[in-house]
Amino acid sequence: MSSESSKSGTRWDREEASPSRELWGDPPELRRPKGGAVPAIPAAVPVLAPAPGPGATWQATAGGRVEAWLTTSSDAGGHRATRVQLRGCNGSTARQPASDDPTTHDVDNTGAAHQKRTPNTARPIRPSGPPGTGPQAGGRCRAPPCDHVRMAAGRIIFLNGTSSSGKSSIARELLGILDDGVFFHLAVDAFNAMRTKRPLAQEDLDAALRRTRTGFHRSIAAMAEAGNDVVVDHVLSEPWRLVDCLTVLRPADVLFVGVHCPPDELARREKARGDRPSGLAALQYGLVHQHGDYDLECDTGAASPRECAELIKEFLPRRPTPTAFTRLRARYPTDSGPTG
Repeated sequence: MSSESSKSGTRWDREEASPSRELWGDPPELRRPKGGAVPAIPAAVPVLAPAPGPGATWQATAGGRVEAWLTTSSDAGGHRATRVQLRGCNGSTARQPASDDPTTHDVDNTGAAHQKRTPNTARPIRPSGPPGTGPQAGGRCRAPPCDHVRMAAGRIIFLNGTSSSGKSSIARELLGILDDGVFFHLAVDAFNAMRTKRPLAQEDLDAALRRTRTGFHRSIAAMAEAGNDVVVDHVLSEPWRLVDCLTVLRPADVLFVGVHCPPDELARREKARGDRPSGLAALQYGLVHQHGDYDLECDTGAASPRECAELIKEFLPRRPTPTAFTRLRARYPTDSGPTG
């Protein structure tokens, strides 16, 4: 193996393996920088090696600690499934045609893994283990369970109010003043704006809107589950939307904020902005706060978006236990969702 060290930003090609060499048995020698010699891999970079015991599992180790597991299998349809499970995370399974080379993970000089699909110029990943054992025997690929607690979930600041009540303005202010984490603004209007622009029949539009909001709720959950802090901007004008959020979001992670505004001020803002149907805010006014329970409430008719954001920032570290979402989940029937 060459003693050259990798340089920042180096991208890697896969060298063709001879029939006599096991692709994963000697991974460092099968990777080389374009046009250069094979470098040495720093000790901090995870290296794949067969996991102890039978089965089609490979494990990546760094500094003597197992950090990830990789398992592969193929089904009767010729699709290859690769499952990667990281320490402290749930694994995910990706399917791709057998004609494609399996997804590989390249590693840069910081030790960060990057998924990459490479051309089919090298031998595919070949699981180890005797025939009839491992995930290929059962038709489903499984990686060993994580032996570490899951990563800390992100915090969710959930702003609920009518259209034109000032939720988006508060969210933008929050992203400017929150300094104890990295926050993302997730707005239902942004998801609606991604929809196709062609006209839809009312029935099709209603179905698309429900799917959009259902997906929006799960996007919030996914971002928070991955450890991201999020500011949610939503309009809970239909009871099912609240119930769905109570189902998919962890109640202990949610700071539920009611954003209020007097009807006359809502009408003035609606007319001034010109991008909302006339009377929309008035129609939503009696619906969005119908559940009647929040951790914190603010009135944008009496306070500026910046003042509301500062109030939320001050309250966030001392949010109550149980939270409003915990209390509401006890009141509203939901499917079994995340606890805590």
